[in-house]
Amino acid sequence: MAFWTVAYKFGWATLGQLKEAVGKGKITAEQYTEITGEDYA
Repeated sequence: MAFWTVAYKFGWATLGQLKEAVGKGKITAEQYTEITGEDYA
């Protein structure tokens, strides 16, 4: 998850890419919320 946290923080990953990562099982919906501060929908 550290990669996704850093990638989002520095603008290397978008919300759309993080949602795609959830869909592919790379991160969980809970981790998505922790990284972005938004609920996964």
